[in-house]
Amino acid sequence: MSEQELLRLCRYYRGGGINPFYDELERHEIDKSNLPPPECMRDEYDLSNEVVMELSEKGEFCMRENQWVDMMQKPENETLFAEMVEEYRQYMGGFAIDDDTPMTLKALLHNRWVHWGGTDATFRDHYRKYIKTAIHG
Repeated sequence: MSEQELLRLCRYYRGGGINPFYDELERHEIDKSNLPPPECMRDEYDLSNEVVMELSEKGEFCMRENQWVDMMQKPENETLFAEMVEEYRQYMGGFAIDDDTPMTLKALLHNRWVHWGGTDATFRDHYRKYIKTAIHG
């Protein structure tokens, strides 16, 4: 598939390596350059916690879609995607098998969720947020 065809399947990522959600968070980050460690290393924003959480979640989804688009354009990743799809089917059974998200993208979302400490059970809620909060598609 071409990059444009892949981008049409994304809900958050629109190409160019741009993540508008992380960019928005960065615009609202409070300057702490005058503080010593560890105070200067905390993420703090002039936004409500709810808005920060929403932008963070959408930013993560956008980042994963960007990763998926990049990986899908490299034929050498075909085996890796086949393994991730098999893993998804093994652990998630028939969950969301027939929705409009490509199986390779769904498998990547699941793989990264579990890799970073999520569980198969919590992935269901995570994936529902992906679908529910979609801004495109």
